[in-house]
Amino acid sequence: MPALSRGDSLWAEHTRPSYSIPLASAAPGGLESSTERRSVSFRELSQIPKHAPYSRRDADLESDYDSDYTDVYSRDKKLPSARDGTSWTEASAQDATIQLEFDCSEDVESYLEELSRLRRLGRYNDARQYFNACRAYCGDHPELIIDYVSTLLAQGAFKDVLSVVTDKNTPILSQDCDEIYHHYLHSSLCVARAVTLGWLEDAVWEWRKARAEMLSELERNFTKLRPLQIRFLCHLIYLETSYTTMMASPCRRPEFEFFWRSRWDQLYTHLFRENRVWDMQDIFYHILGFSGVKTALGMFFGTEISPDNSIDNLVIQWTQGGDESTLLAILDILVTISLYMIPPKGYLNRADKQTINLCMGHAREIAISIRENHLASIKSSPYLRWILAEVRVADILGENKDLSRYSYLDTSGGVLLFEGRLPIYVPIGSENPGWVITNHSPQHNELLHLGLNTARDLGDYGLEVCYLEELVLKSDEPQIYLADLKRLQKDVMGHKSGFLGTCLAGYLFVTEREGQTNLSHELSEIDREETTAGPNSNPTLRWYQRKIQRALCSSLGLSQEQQDLFSWMEKSAYHELPPHVSIRYRSLHSASRHDSYYWCEGGIAAYAGDDRASEPYTPGHPFAPNPSSGPLFPDREDLVEDLSFLRPFRPRSYNMGFNRAESRMRNYSPHREPRPLNIRSRESIPPDSQITREESVQIDKAQQLAKEAKEAKEAEEAKEAKEAKEAKEAKEAKKAKERDRSLLAREEVRDSSQIGRADDPS
Repeated sequence: MPALSRGDSLWAEHTRPSYSIPLASAAPGGLESSTERRSVSFRELSQIPKHAPYSRRDADLESDYDSDYTDVYSRDKKLPSARDGTSWTEASAQDATIQLEFDCSEDVESYLEELSRLRRLGRYNDARQYFNACRAYCGDHPELIIDYVSTLLAQGAFKDVLSVVTDKNTPILSQDCDEIYHHYLHSSLCVARAVTLGWLEDAVWEWRKARAEMLSELERNFTKLRPLQIRFLCHLIYLETSYTTMMASPCRRPEFEFFWRSRWDQLYTHLFRENRVWDMQDIFYHILGFSGVKTALGMFFGTEISPDNSIDNLVIQWTQGGDESTLLAILDILVTISLYMIPPKGYLNRADKQTINLCMGHAREIAISIRENHLASIKSSPYLRWILAEVRVADILGENKDLSRYSYLDTSGGVLLFEGRLPIYVPIGSENPGWVITNHSPQHNELLHLGLNTARDLGDYGLEVCYLEELVLKSDEPQIYLADLKRLQKDVMGHKSGFLGTCLAGYLFVTEREGQTNLSHELSEIDREETTAGPNSNPTLRWYQRKIQRALCSSLGLSQEQQDLFSWMEKSAYHELPPHVSIRYRSLHSASRHDSYYWCEGGIAAYAGDDRASEPYTPGHPFAPNPSSGPLFPDREDLVEDLSFLRPFRPRSYNMGFNRAESRMRNYSPHREPRPLNIRSRESIPPDSQITREESVQIDKAQQLAKEAKEAKEAEEAKEAKEAKEAKEAKEAKKAKERDRSLLAREEVRDSSQIGRADDPS
């Protein structure tokens, strides 16, 4: 019988909707806590024949046995009792009681099965409550601790992971545990630090150490990884993808070569044979983040098979049995593919629409089967994610599809990007187009509110974030859900970049002075926290933050000194952008080519205030101004008298699209497959990749010549079309004239023949 993923053996049992009874009573009866000593009694039967030693060898063995027995008994170091003097002989017929003590531990497998089942359902509140009850029986069993940490990571409780793992007063694992448990805990700590604190210098050092441990662990037998090694692999993929995204580098890091040279198809076959559907789901979820749908499916099924055929094979292979656990796992994979392929602006080509329709078709059939046969599982994360996917798909493929939501931003000239589902508008100056509320289906809004409440009941923070983002876009009062989202990401999850992205997305929603002031203070608070810990945020997001702060400073009418400071901060942050981002910005915004701040020639001057002299600017310079200190940032009361202001483990993709004066469709696709690139570090990029001023002039001339050539070609084509049209009309007129002459000649011949017959009476 094939092995099962942990938790599968409990899926067929009755699913409890909630743990309303004490969880201790849910424990198996045979594992009750007890301090009693186990005693075993033996009765010597007189029917047993007596044994008489017949050789010296038997006597020696008996003597050795007595000696060994005495040694074992003496380990307890107990005082001798009256019974210790009892002599056992063949003539002895009395009862005797032997007291044996053994070191033993509880069987935790049943607890691990239930904890894993709750995690797969997404019932994280119940899982955490169950874990606390299990510790009374299992203590600090390493496998139970590891499963609990995995539950916290899947929930999105990154702050809790950080506090649990780093608690020095009560070490989470004993030092004599197997090394693999400590390695896994180390990788979990790296994940939590990357999300909550960003990529600080010590976090990068810790990650390099953990990465070496994980690679050596995974390369031993990649095609037959165990469940804990699968979690290792997921952490490795997430951290590598997160680090690359954080640095916004287009180059593939050398560590990624491990992924491309590994035999993923053989690993998939191994997981399929052992029926480890949830391990397969975890791997696919993380591979999707760094490779895309087509590449991820090709790694499992082969590149010679089309994505649609691979999806069909996936569904057919795993859903033959129709058990609840497998159906939920495959439903989650299909929904993940659909949500990944839906771009923020809703523009889809025919192939993407076909793949999304295929996935959602299979997902609907599985969801119906779950609803009819496993009703309790509709209150689960996979089912709620399917509802969310149905709402999003209806927006772009349904009868009431809306593809022009952001069309009003096309004439604003700013920069549009997306952090998750929320749009971030980065102004060029101080403009703020505001947010336009659009009407949506009341049924969809009702489903979103129901899903949000259920996600909160389950304790699934990541799912709650998705529903809040959707309600921000579709609600008549987006500020309420935006505030809830920020509180969840900052105070509960500790998601640093997610919170920053939500704050930046709030720029479109604040057009009044009070909201703009609150947003300005939120961004300044982020600066204060980052200054204390050290620079660690995404350089691209940081540049957008500076531009929004500069716009807010101008809109609020702050002093010229403050505006100059924010201008300096914005342009100095520009120099820390990855080269491919800054080059693209300069190529699309010609005005920046004539601003010396946007060029690295000689650097830019450090900010000079009062009597300070300008100094050459170096990124990370210790004398760079601190935006959170000094008289430039007065207390909140000094600015506004009355202030009141009212959240996968999936890496985010930062997508940039530039608005032009004329309305046009972006040539951006968030699910574009990565092209093979030369492996180069950011420092190894040659300096000549930057555009010089002479090249800028040449670019302008080339664009002007191309424009003139295009206009001349269009004029020539129009002239040729006009001449062709005139020639065609002349030809048709000539044919019509010849046709009229022919008809007239035939009529004259007919008339003359009739006259001739009339003149000839014969």
